[in-house]
Amino acid sequence: MRYKSQSVAYWYFAVAMVLFGLQLVFGLLSAAKYLGPDPLLYILPFDVTKVIHTNLLIVWVLTGFMGATYWVIPDESRTELHSVKLAY
Repeated sequence: MRYKSQSVAYWYFAVAMVLFGLQLVFGLLSAAKYLGPDPLLYILPFDVTKVIHTNLLIVWVLTGFMGATYWVIPDESRTELHSVKLAY
């Protein structure tokens, strides 16, 4: 890490990893609904877990891209970010 403002990217990557983990959980939950009786049928039906799984995919990918952007911009411009508070 050459610039202090690149530390903003760590938070985006951490959030992206948490969202990826949640996506895995909902994907496994959706897959388990096909294997046997579903005890969560009335709490979380299949269509809800499928939509949550897909939305988490979109959000963690975009969050990861934002983190990558905040990592690359200071390197390419060879300066610190103008406002680190605004990046959070």
